[in-house]
Amino acid sequence: MVKGWKDSFKTGNKLIDTQHYYLLVSLEKLRDSQNADESILQTLDGLIELLTDHFTAEEDLMTEYNYPSDRSREMVTQHQEI
Repeated sequence: MVKGWKDSFKTGNKLIDTQHYYLLVSLEKLRDSQNADESILQTLDGLIELLTDHFTAEEDLMTEYNYPSDRSREMVTQHQEI
């Protein structure tokens, strides 16, 4: 179990919940690899890939389930800022 994981992070969507979990795993790896430059770069590459996949999945689900447009625009803007 990841130290920072809380059940309150669960959305009820298995894909999104799994992605949230592994995003936290990557962040913990990054924190734990502070002194190894190569490890940090590998972890960052993996984190960027996970974030890209996650944001795409969330945005696809918002479209599929007709998520309110004002809230989906807000989330897409947050994704772009990250």
